[in-house]
Amino acid sequence: MKSKLFILNTNDPSICEIECGDNLTTKYSIKVPTLSAYAVEYMTVNISGSTALLDNSTISNDKLIIHATTESGLQRHDLMLFIHYHGIRKYDLLFPSIKEKELRVRLGEFYREAELAFDNTSWLTFLLMCGAIFEGILFSKIAENKPFNFLIKEASRLKIIRADEADIMNKVREYRNLVHANKFDKAYVSREDAMDTMRLLNSIIQNA
Repeated sequence: MKSKLFILNTNDPSICEIECGDNLTTKYSIKVPTLSAYAVEYMTVNISGSTALLDNSTISNDKLIIHATTESGLQRHDLMLFIHYHGIRKYDLLFPSIKEKELRVRLGEFYREAELAFDNTSWLTFLLMCGAIFEGILFSKIAENKPFNFLIKEASRLKIIRADEADIMNKVREYRNLVHANKFDKAYVSREDAMDTMRLLNSIIQNA
């Protein structure tokens, strides 16, 4: 079983809907865009440093629903959601910010293959799929059919990605060239670079 952390902002009205109920209870519907992609077995919620299994919390599609008393409301508290899941139930749901349905489905297919390659330590295959995912996400955000190198530079200029993220993407772009026969003398993919790329991949998806 795998685990994943989401940091949630209950003070953002675009993310958290608040509905006052009877008996001094308040219903919080907190939007977590990729949550519906995961086959969740159980979850824990950390509220201002205290972790608990909440009997009054449920997951409904891409929302975390919590019922809390008015006195102990969730606003002004740091909220972290930990899910413990068996796997991805539907891969295209990992990319809710991608408006084009066909691209969203294709990126989901790429992620599935990237996940399989990563689990089997097939580092080059993993980076090939990550490069395809990064390129697809940047293409959707910038809306220009340009080479990967251009998309990385433009995303950096527009502050869509940070400098360290651009560095990893450029390294992935260079590793993709290892499939060419005349690159046999270049260094192969390292475990460290694969791990850094997986960290970036999950961060990009979660914060897209």
